[in-house]
Amino acid sequence: MKDFNEIYQKTSEEVKAKLAKQTPKKFYQQTSFKIFFVIAIIVLIFAIIIKLPILFFGYLILALIAYFAMESSRKNNEFKEIVIPALVRNYDDHLSFRKLGSITKYQYNAAKFESYEIFHSEDSIQGLLDGTIPFNMSNILTQTTSTDEDGHTTYYTVFSGLFAEITLSKNTGADIFVHSDKGFIGKIFKSSNKIEMDSQEFEKSFDVTASDKIKAMQLLTSDVMADLIDFKNNSKKNFELSIRENKLYFRFHCGNVFERAAFKDYLDYKTLYEYYNYLNFSCIVSKKIFNLVKETEL
Repeated sequence: MKDFNEIYQKTSEEVKAKLAKQTPKKFYQQTSFKIFFVIAIIVLIFAIIIKLPILFFGYLILALIAYFAMESSRKNNEFKEIVIPALVRNYDDHLSFRKLGSITKYQYNAAKFESYEIFHSEDSIQGLLDGTIPFNMSNILTQTTSTDEDGHTTYYTVFSGLFAEITLSKNTGADIFVHSDKGFIGKIFKSSNKIEMDSQEFEKSFDVTASDKIKAMQLLTSDVMADLIDFKNNSKKNFELSIRENKLYFRFHCGNVFERAAFKDYLDYKTLYEYYNYLNFSCIVSKKIFNLVKETEL
């Protein structure tokens, strides 16, 4: 895989070229928004000077809020239509970003992470990693609800972040779970199937449970464990990894990603590096485990 600086440079060139060829309609929309904003500010200043009624200020503030909402939505859509597809394509041209893509509830449930009531998926990266490994990553939101005696429903977020499903070359015949949270989640998954790995550094940050200890040791090699430790330390994000039958799953507790960072340029280096990092880590570990499964007698 290419390093981020190379990908960023190529992505920047492509994005700038596309933005330079914007249609007159888009240019008109942007200009109209800017004109409206300037007029609104002028009117607001004038209203303060002549001391118009407070109700007028309320309407004007609502108009300004609507302006910012529409402009933010437009820029976010453009970001997802131009920037993220270029970033993903330049990482691996066998993968593609789909703004309207998703992962199904069935696929998510197969990983057996948690129970919930409401499921939502959007923005997916799909394709064949290196032209070989089936890869699917998407934003996921799961929620539960509670209704009080007055009929008011409250929504609670169970999980918000990235989820990835990778198809392995064969059935592993084992359930293997790696959890990076040693607190509440670690206590939940503590069981007789917990495995002590041969890395003290790994044990400080992760819990491993498996239906087959030997297979877990075969697939969670020192090389794979080092990748998990490095990502955990560098990203400061909690994540889980699981292997079930012929599937490998990742889940990152990172909230909704692939969004334009507020008040920042489309090509904000830090934002794109963060998105690249989730993809790059998932792909590197996926390839290693895919090859281990393929080459190991399980």
